Amino acid sequence: MSSECLLSVIIPLAPGELAWRELLRDLSPLTSDCEILIVGSELPSESDVSLYLLSGAKIRFITSPTGRALQMNRAASEAKGQTLWFLHADSRLPHESIVKALELCATLYRQREAGALFYFDLKFHADGPLFTTLNEIGVYLRCRLFKIPFGDQGFLLEKERFHQLSGYTEQCSYGEDHLLVWKAKRLKIPICSTGRVIYTSARKYRQFGWFKVTASHLNLFTQQAFPQFCVLLRERLGK
Repeated sequence: MSSECLLSVIIPLAPGELAWRELLRDLSPLTSDCEILIVGSELPSESDVSLYLLSGAKIRFITSPTGRALQMNRAASEAKGQTLWFLHADSRLPHESIVKALELCATLYRQREAGALFYFDLKFHADGPLFTTLNEIGVYLRCRLFKIPFGDQGFLLEKERFHQLSGYTEQCSYGEDHLLVWKAKRLKIPICSTGRVIYTSARKYRQFGWFKVTASHLNLFTQQAFPQFCVLLRERLGK
């Protein structure tokens, strides 16, 4: 393998976040030509991280003010990898998903040309209500029919592509991942599934109620998606 850093995994942390511990265990297949960037306003100690990091990847800590978009942009600006992989701290990854990410990373490196924005198919842990299965189906259809994945699906793309997209929008109060996808659509960057899955927690559906959370997500999605669609349509029509 090349001594050049091929993959930078970026994990933004909210204050008091602890779910990253299990994620680091999942990332054990990563090799020494990869790095893991943990970014946040409150960071764990190196000794704490060493208990969970079982891979040969290098670990780096980046201090940043709160705000997921700001944190991810800052980490991306300091990343040494050719490819960036953005993961939420409460994400969980089966072995085959990590292997697929490394395969894509190596392929993009060999091609030496900007490729697609990749995402993983979303699955929920069994810590939420049964109805979250409907959310999984909805996410699958949204991604396959409209090519609109969200950030909890583990965006993976070349650093060159990320800079071409001008990174995440820091001025929005929510949905920075959603806006990044719309920027990719406007630039006609392919948005592709890896064909592998990523798991996320469904606790909030149990805590606040499945219908309430689902309705809130749909409302926020519509509010943000409609104006973005209008902009895209005007550009495609040349108006």
